Amino acid sequence: MLAACANGQQNKPPRFLPGGDMLRISVPEDAAVGTSIYTLKGEDPDGGEVHYSISGQTFEVNRNTGVVTLARPLDREKQDLIEVIISITDTAPRGYEPNTVSLRREITVIDRNDNAPQFANKPYSLSIPENTRAGNVVYDRVVITDADSDGNGEVTVTCDPIKSTPRGACNTFGIKLVETTNFRSTRQARNYTCQLVLNEPLDFEHRSSYSLFLTATDNPFDQRTKLRATATVSVQVEDVQDQPPVFINAPYTSSLPEGTAQGVSILQVRAKDGDAGNPRKIFLAIEGDYGNHFELVPDEMQSGNEVSAILLTTNVLLDRESPAILESGGIYSFNITAREDGDFGLAGDSSSTQVMIVVTDVDDHLPKFNKDKITIQISEDIRKHSPLPGLNLIVNDEDFGENSFYKLHIRSIGNSDLDNVLSVNPSSGSGHTPINIRVEDTSAFDYDEPMNEDHSLEFEVLAIVMKDGQEMVAAKSLIKIELLDANDNAPAFYKSSYKLTIPESMKPGFLLEDIRASDPDSGDFGKIHYSLQGFGAERFSTDVTSGGIYLAKNCPKNGCVDYETQMSYSLTLTAKDGGGKFSTTSIQIDIADVNDNAPKFQQSEYRRTFLEGETSFNPQLFVRAVDVDGPAQGNGAITYSIASSNAPEGAFQVDPDTGELKLLKPAAAGDTLFGQYELKIRASDHGSPESLHSEASVIIRVGVPGNQQPVFKGGPIFDSKVNENVESGKPVINITAHDPDGQDTELTYKIVAGARDNFVIDQYSGLISVAPGGISEREDFKILVAAIDDGKPYRATATATVNVHVIDINNEPPKFDEDYYEKHISERLEVGESVLQVSASDSDLDANLKYSIIDPQYVKDKTGVEIQLTSNKYFEINSTSGNIYLVRKLDHEIAAVISFNVMVVDENAQENVDQQNATCEVTFFVETYNDKNPVFNEPWSPSSPVYKIKIGDQRSLGTELLTLSARDPLKGGFPTSKFQLLENDDEIVTLTSDNRLVLNKDLPYDLNNKTFKALIRTEADGEQDRFSEATVIIELDDINHYTPSFTQRTYKSRIAENARYPTTVLAVNATDNDDQSSPSGHGLVRYSLTGSGSQLFTIDPITGIISVAKGAILDRETQPQLNFYAVAVDTPNGGPEQRKSTTHIEIDVLDVNDNPPKFEMPQYTAVIPENVNVTWRVIKVAARDPDESVSGEVEYEFADLGDAQGLLSINTSTGEIRTKSLLTGKGRHDPYAIQVRAVDLGQPSLHADVPLYLYISDVAQNDGIPVFLRPMPNETAFIAENSTIGSPVFQVVATDPDDPNTANGMISYRLLDNEKFSKDTLAFRIDRETGLITTRQPLDRERQSDYTLIVEVQDDGSPPKKASSILRIQVTDVDDHKPIFQRSIISDDIEFRIREDATPGLEIGSVAAVDGDTNENADINYAIIFGNDERIFSITRTDDNKGKITLNKQVDRELKEEHVITIKCFPARTRSPVMRKEYNPQEPSEIQVRIIVQDVDDNVPVFKQGNLTVGVRIFVPVDTPLVTVEATDNDANAPEMHYKLLKAEFDRPGLAEMTVDEDTPIFRLNERTGELHTATSMAPFADGIFTLYITAFNSEEMKGSANTTIKVFVWRDSELLKFVFAKPLAEVRRTLPQFKADLEASLSDDAKLNIYDTQYLIKKSGSIDFGTTASCFQLLGENYLNLTSMQNMLMYENNPTLSKIFDRYGVQAVERCSPVAGKVKATTVQIWVLIIAALVGFLSLIASIFLCCSHSRYSKKIRRTLRRDDYSSHSNEGYAYVVSHAGSILRNPAPSVISQSFHGSEWPAEFIGTPASLLPPGVVT
Repeated sequence: MLAACANGQQNKPPRFLPGGDMLRISVPEDAAVGTSIYTLKGEDPDGGEVHYSISGQTFEVNRNTGVVTLARPLDREKQDLIEVIISITDTAPRGYEPNTVSLRREITVIDRNDNAPQFANKPYSLSIPENTRAGNVVYDRVVITDADSDGNGEVTVTCDPIKSTPRGACNTFGIKLVETTNFRSTRQARNYTCQLVLNEPLDFEHRSSYSLFLTATDNPFDQRTKLRATATVSVQVEDVQDQPPVFINAPYTSSLPEGTAQGVSILQVRAKDGDAGNPRKIFLAIEGDYGNHFELVPDEMQSGNEVSAILLTTNVLLDRESPAILESGGIYSFNITAREDGDFGLAGDSSSTQVMIVVTDVDDHLPKFNKDKITIQISEDIRKHSPLPGLNLIVNDEDFGENSFYKLHIRSIGNSDLDNVLSVNPSSGSGHTPINIRVEDTSAFDYDEPMNEDHSLEFEVLAIVMKDGQEMVAAKSLIKIELLDANDNAPAFYKSSYKLTIPESMKPGFLLEDIRASDPDSGDFGKIHYSLQGFGAERFSTDVTSGGIYLAKNCPKNGCVDYETQMSYSLTLTAKDGGGKFSTTSIQIDIADVNDNAPKFQQSEYRRTFLEGETSFNPQLFVRAVDVDGPAQGNGAITYSIASSNAPEGAFQVDPDTGELKLLKPAAAGDTLFGQYELKIRASDHGSPESLHSEASVIIRVGVPGNQQPVFKGGPIFDSKVNENVESGKPVINITAHDPDGQDTELTYKIVAGARDNFVIDQYSGLISVAPGGISEREDFKILVAAIDDGKPYRATATATVNVHVIDINNEPPKFDEDYYEKHISERLEVGESVLQVSASDSDLDANLKYSIIDPQYVKDKTGVEIQLTSNKYFEINSTSGNIYLVRKLDHEIAAVISFNVMVVDENAQENVDQQNATCEVTFFVETYNDKNPVFNEPWSPSSPVYKIKIGDQRSLGTELLTLSARDPLKGGFPTSKFQLLENDDEIVTLTSDNRLVLNKDLPYDLNNKTFKALIRTEADGEQDRFSEATVIIELDDINHYTPSFTQRTYKSRIAENARYPTTVLAVNATDNDDQSSPSGHGLVRYSLTGSGSQLFTIDPITGIISVAKGAILDRETQPQLNFYAVAVDTPNGGPEQRKSTTHIEIDVLDVNDNPPKFEMPQYTAVIPENVNVTWRVIKVAARDPDESVSGEVEYEFADLGDAQGLLSINTSTGEIRTKSLLTGKGRHDPYAIQVRAVDLGQPSLHADVPLYLYISDVAQNDGIPVFLRPMPNETAFIAENSTIGSPVFQVVATDPDDPNTANGMISYRLLDNEKFSKDTLAFRIDRETGLITTRQPLDRERQSDYTLIVEVQDDGSPPKKASSILRIQVTDVDDHKPIFQRSIISDDIEFRIREDATPGLEIGSVAAVDGDTNENADINYAIIFGNDERIFSITRTDDNKGKITLNKQVDRELKEEHVITIKCFPARTRSPVMRKEYNPQEPSEIQVRIIVQDVDDNVPVFKQGNLTVGVRIFVPVDTPLVTVEATDNDANAPEMHYKLLKAEFDRPGLAEMTVDEDTPIFRLNERTGELHTATSMAPFADGIFTLYITAFNSEEMKGSANTTIKVFVWRDSELLKFVFAKPLAEVRRTLPQFKADLEASLSDDAKLNIYDTQYLIKKSGSIDFGTTASCFQLLGENYLNLTSMQNMLMYENNPTLSKIFDRYGVQAVERCSPVAGKVKATTVQIWVLIIAALVGFLSLIASIFLCCSHSRYSKKIRRTLRRDDYSSHSNEGYAYVVSHAGSILRNPAPSVISQSFHGSEWPAEFIGTPASLLPPGVVT
């Protein structure tokens, strides 16, 4: 130690450096173990090494580097402040003890959101009674904690509407969060109590439990770290006995005949307790059954909680005539009460329902009239069929239905016979019937020829009923008619026109002419009232009662009439009597001119200026006046004169005719006092009786020596603006001046100052424009402009200022502050360090400069070799600030010099965009690092020789900032001792002798400059060339001294619940005394919201204005008051120094009308009978509204009464609905659908609707009288005068109170034929069903402009009820329609009928469309658009606007019986539509026409079959049917067909000709059926052929007939073959047609098979084989086929197909139809007889012998034939077959055969082409 002292050394203690002493640091609690949280920094003044240490187990420190790391995890919730001791120990020189310096430090643990909210005391469940009031807190045991602090522990709780059950549970319950945190400890967890608030009333019967899913969410500053917790709250609703019993099947209504026996079941009553959770026993009882007509009997079929009873009748029978039932309209009503069994024997809740029994009537009443005697007055001009006015006669029978039926009749009184004069309508009725009596003959109502002296008629109306089968008068009413005189005469003027002349000066009210009319009628009909019409009629008047023409009394000041305004008036005077009749007369009033207008000058004053000595006006001066009076008053002529003048006499003269003013001697200013002549010029007219005049002033100023100054027009200050790049010569503004004493054109203009050579002015026009070269400056200009006149003796000047605003255009390129930058930098610079900042400027105001380095960067090494770098560049530049920073480590060996160019570009350039840039060159000289210079202590480094010192609270004089220390590397690191302060900003610091840098002055907190620099140098001891410098940057740290403070502890406000974003609620304000302009922003206050309910609002973080948040919905009914907090924090960027404060916000939510009323039931149903009294209680509806005050008050009304219009009324306060009128006739099966509305009284009001279904039971039949809805009284319809026939005029609408689905409620319309309006009625028609009135004939407004129709509506009831109304129709002009057809969608087609023999060109009919337009616009054209493909029809427009349908081609009914075409109407002025379109009933411009073709007898009969061939055997019986012929006539309704056999021809080919007697009938033809029979034996005609000629006709004249031929072959059986089938008869007959077809197909084409009969096979023994069948047949070809030919064709060996056919159909053999007979041999006896005969005959004549021989031979032949037939196996009865040309096989029971058919060429000429007929029934094909 002594040695140390001897050496001058002392062991100074070490010290912590500022910023390295761990002052005020904080660590987040989520920092990881091992994380470096701080670096301790200190030094030893002696230059020795120092070591660091820290106390505790939480942190560790590197003893050498001072780096403090976290040793174990932190948890703020357990420890939020950690106290440590930090120590620094030096290394003592030899002989000294080490020095240790320790500091106590507090380290704040910063909270992190690492704790989620926690629900405590789970699970949560509660039970609440259903009668708990809304708004009450029902549960407060939900506790939530969050161990975090501040926002991390701030919790909000929400109810999840999706996971909660049922849907809407979150609306039923609300959440109120109350914070219960004790803030005395910073580690205190934030605690909350979540209260459940009942928002809506509960109803156990509707919902008995709820499950609320709650979510608690914290509110960290970093919203991404939000944590949540969930919990479920189970709510059970306890049932409370708050519901009365409920009737299940109410309402109860039934009908019952009076006198119903005891014990009849009426209905079943069912009820249950409305409290479903704990239902009580229910008792039913009848109340109000005062007549004891009913009793309740318990129902044994009860189930569950329901109680049921049957309503039965008692022995007290109902009587509909009892007063109580009569007063209630046949309804007997009482109540049934359901009462609960209460607790402790007390009665519980009860409810009741009404039972209505409709008591039906029996016939025990007679009809009655409402009045026994009625007296009415009618006018004598009453129209025919008109009802008697004022006759309120009603007959009523209190019975119902058929019991109330009666007839009505009129009975005359006295000598008058009124049976044909009056008619009663209806003639019968039932129940309540108004009676309408119509006038049928008006001749009896002539006032001038009365039927009696008092001008009256009397008769009786009788009501007749049936009693015991006899008619009897049940009631009568006497009617007396008093006749009134009618208004027969219209007023009449004495003249049809009047002409008057009056002077225009006549006084108001003067009588011009006494014009009157007379009317001979008496009374009011003779009283006349006058009125005046016409253009200008308001200037005249007439006396309403006495007439006459007067000037109006109230006229303008200038009089009623003025000749100059209007010279004549044309008026109409109307006289109208008391009956409405009127007449008119025309009045022409001419106005006589009076001189009442003085001349009027065009100007009231004339001014001129003279120069001294001038002798004339230049230009001339004329004064002019105008007189508007007419020719009689001078015709506008005027004379001018000088009335007065201050000029010397004779100085001026005025021309009396032209008004020119002349100067007669030189002007002199001395002539007048003020140098100004003043004259009055008079203009006089030439009117009579006296002239009128007016005057004008003339002022003439005489100029004195000198000159007057010009005056700028609109100046003297003008404003304009131009773009800075405006082109040269561009006009800017044009300013002009006025020279008061000279010509303006003589003025010249000059720019005096301010243009700075940027603007020039035209010296003659005053136009300022841009000077050549454009504007060189961008500043605004204030240009001084002078206007100089040409006056003498000197030129006067005026000045004006023109402000020109130059609009900046971005057209200037940027410029660097320096073209070249260079800097020396150390190679030890760290990457990322800023090296240099280049700066450029742009004179454009909106410039946006961007910097960039232009590649390549040029690099020279230390030897000077240059390389280019396009990659691995050393530097980059910040494009916005121009700051260049190092991006690659430097090395002086490689890069000694680095240079590159920097470009700046203006990105907002508007002009010359490519040229708006600039470049500069930047060069860096990289210096090598000299490690021989002294080295300052850290953090100084050769590459960054800087000390940065931040000063906090300690800012006073002498405060130590830094202890300087450096060491010499060449001296073993020995400290240097010499330090110099080279630079010192504002002398802020000083260097002490012990090398401490201290403040040289006090530094206030509000200094604008927060940064200072000082440069310090240290040298090696004794070596000045070895030195180092350190820059000390002193930054004044902004210390957060103050906490924001709110101006109020609690802020209160009110807001309506319908407020929405961004409605302002209030503004909070907090102040912070820290400096607001500091970089840290300690003085800046920012606002936020927290707490429950804060999510509904948003706060402006800067202004503190609280507004409703986006999407937020306030609901007073849920939360009437909102409480939350506003938070004010300083230091917006955050940090440990941030301070905050809170204030309470209390907002009352004001009620608005945001809830509509809600009905208690979703719909209501009521039942009442139709005969209830007015004000009968129907039902009561109820709704409630949760809003406050008047917004919660509810009134009721009908939103839509539908068909019940006028039937019901509703009490607006109680909702009780009653009947408003009688419901008679309103009963029907379907309910009346009514919408009832509940409206609250809020502003604006809200409403809700509920349907009410009202059933009105129909008690009586047809008791409703139709009522007209349209026309209304005095309603008038309008129709265009050019409307076509069928145009719609008016839709009559009526309604019947009875059910429209029954006959009683179905109505029809008709127009009554009235004698007075008969012509009117003929012009229109009415649709019976729709009530649509259409035109029947064309209308002509000039012929008749109005019509009167009497419309009657009648129902279909029995008896029918009627009503009538009057409709007036006026013909007008309209132009707003398109042509349409007047039809409904379901209208039938229009039908026309034509004969089928109609010739082309025939007019078939016409269609008519309607168009409400007028003139040519109403012309309609027509076109056929469908159904006329063959163009059979055409349609053309007629003059009466119809579509005339014409036949173009011949039609044939037999081809088509009807044609359906579609016709379209369209305006005639448009082109015809080209389309093919089917009829669309929805399109009113289309109509479908059906043209039916009527038949004429144009078709002759036609046989259904052609010529026939029939075969018949020779031994068929007489009258055997052979065939039936049939002919048809295609004509409709053709007469009956008749047949006739014209003749029969016989031929026997190859044999002797046989003559047939024509008188002997061989065949018989039925003339009606066409059936052909044999009429004689066929044996004589064997082997012959008959040809029969038959005709068919159906007219007596046989104009149309058809012919056919039938060939009948008479066959022998020996010429036929037969098939033998091995099948039964029935099966063969079934397959025979197909067998025939198959067989013919297998043979030659021309072979035809005719089968004659089919029967069981008869064996040779004569027995019948029932298993085998035989069929005789014949084959026919082109020629006759004999048996051999037929057999050859049927040999199946030659035809394989034939063999298959025989096998398929079981053909065993083909044989002859009859066996071959053997020859007959003569006996011996016969031979001898012949010899004897020969001998005898020898003796006879040769002729006799010959005859005998012939007879003998003939007899033998006959006998052979008979024997052969006897051997035949066939029966006598065979079948006749007919073969047509088609080869059909026909089967008919007849012994006939058939042969080949004949062609028409074999017919006689008159029969060729006649068709064939049918065969008789039974023929098989």
